[in-house]
Amino acid sequence: MTNMIPGLWMIITSIFLPLIPQYLRQPVMLLSVAASASSLLNGFGVFVEWEILGNTLILYQADNLTLPFALIFHLASVLIIIYAWHNKNLMENMATLAYAGAAIGALHAGDFFSLFIWMEATVLTSAFIVFAGNTPICKIICNALSNYSSLFWSIIAYWGQFDDITNWQLFINKIRSIK
Repeated sequence: MTNMIPGLWMIITSIFLPLIPQYLRQPVMLLSVAASASSLLNGFGVFVEWEILGNTLILYQADNLTLPFALIFHLASVLIIIYAWHNKNLMENMATLAYAGAAIGALHAGDFFSLFIWMEATVLTSAFIVFAGNTPICKIICNALSNYSSLFWSIIAYWGQFDDITNWQLFINKIRSIK
């Protein structure tokens, strides 16, 4: 058993997903959901608090209401990974796993500020899920927004094109060449 925030395992795994060979990604994603679900075995109570600027953030609180929803969220994550087993889009896999992890983290937030942080993480990751779809309308919107010379929008505009680490390295080199 661990006191790590449920869902954080999934977010950390999504960060390291590009380093994992494609044929092992979905099994590793399933293992991260299992590791996240193992945090639910702690029982009820407050497990992770963080003191910052005189305020106490309750990042992991479990009670009678969070347990059934956490089980449902973890089951839904497993079903999504199994359903999308054929999906080779790395960015979509990363964003989907991080989205599920952020939603589970929001479920266990013990105060409004922690809830706000987790919900912002779900908003950010859901945007990346949409952008990873690589649809024509998404490309039009992203390219229009990237004309404002914002590095953030430039990254989002090209986010869906990183199916492997080579494209990511080419993109980084392109950004470095901009003066």
